[in-house]
Amino acid sequence: MKSYSKFLFLSCLPLILCLISCNACTKSNNIVPPGNVCTDSGCPMDAHDTGVHDTDQSVTDSALDVSTCKIMSGDTWEFTVPNGWESKSSSDKSIAAMLFNDSNQELIMLLREDYNGPVEGYIIEAIRGVKGADAKLISSKQTEVNGVKYTILESKKGPVTVWAWVTVKNNFGYVFTCGGDESEVFKHQASCLSVMNTFRIK
Repeated sequence: MKSYSKFLFLSCLPLILCLISCNACTKSNNIVPPGNVCTDSGCPMDAHDTGVHDTDQSVTDSALDVSTCKIMSGDTWEFTVPNGWESKSSSDKSIAAMLFNDSNQELIMLLREDYNGPVEGYIIEAIRGVKGADAKLISSKQTEVNGVKYTILESKKGPVTVWAWVTVKNNFGYVFTCGGDESEVFKHQASCLSVMNTFRIK
């Protein structure tokens, strides 16, 4: 069965780059079609939630360093973000969650798709997707988060650095993507990692 991860990454990377690099991303309520770029009027996006559950909850997770967090969850996954992240919606059903932090200029996007092939094939397609989006693959390494093995793809296009945690579990492919402007790359890396450390596949 053919994997669509390459298509998903190709269609979503321009959106990621646009949302992060634009300084006025909340000026209108229309989603940016894949491939569009920012204009003087800013990046339009929809600020309404659609099907993703978020719940404010008091936590004591020192890695997030906040007293109140928002839990994002779907049928097969969940993760926690600190205050300041705003849920966005997309017409693409494979985008399970999308959040933007305006003050930090960071974006989180979770892709989930049906996939019943080997994880190695899924990772290869994700790498092809990075290259197909004309982004430079900086590194690829293995890691484990909450008992699940991932391949982290670090990529860069223009001034934006993006990290993508890629895995396959229970006939679904997952790509947890987070990034920001390279001028504060270490700050964005720490922020993305702290959220990813809360990501769980149910």
